[in-house]
Amino acid sequence: MTVSAEETALSVRTEPSEITRTAASVLDMIAKAARDETVDVAKMKQLFDLQLQVMAIAAEASFNRAMARLRPQLPRIAKNGAILIPGKDAQRFIRYSDIHDVVAPLLNHEGFVLSYTSDLIPDLRLMKITAKFAHIDGHSDSGSVFLPLTDKTGSKNEVQGVGSILSYGRRYVLCAYLDIVAEDEDDDG
Repeated sequence: MTVSAEETALSVRTEPSEITRTAASVLDMIAKAARDETVDVAKMKQLFDLQLQVMAIAAEASFNRAMARLRPQLPRIAKNGAILIPGKDAQRFIRYSDIHDVVAPLLNHEGFVLSYTSDLIPDLRLMKITAKFAHIDGHSDSGSVFLPLTDKTGSKNEVQGVGSILSYGRRYVLCAYLDIVAEDEDDDG
């Protein structure tokens, strides 16, 4: 699927949400109360803690609504990448750039920021790759995949093997979290 310039330029949601406006009004209330010597600080703290819980629930609900709007827009993505091994049929795969070109504008439009982290688990010789989806209203969620520390297939050196694992992990965790389907998906193992 090719994304046009118009589709790429989807607007990013930046207007203050009800959650942001509520947080600002709560902070104003706390500032006013802090200037009043008769305010019971313990009760104020309890009310503030309760407000934080209410705002966290609202932020999660906003995240879930945005994700519910996003998922039906996600297309199947073609396997445009190929690994060529002499004497064998080419192995087709989805390139990260193809996923990103389609997904990034849709994520931005719904107020999501996507980031990745990788953590080594040396005693198990694994790498944990995590995709974090942070939403503009404050809630975030993540998904992870565990992979071998390096890819020694083909003629890769060790550094290229680590890069291969990082790329593979980003593709797979993103597709798994968003339930993105590959065209002509390989289902034979």
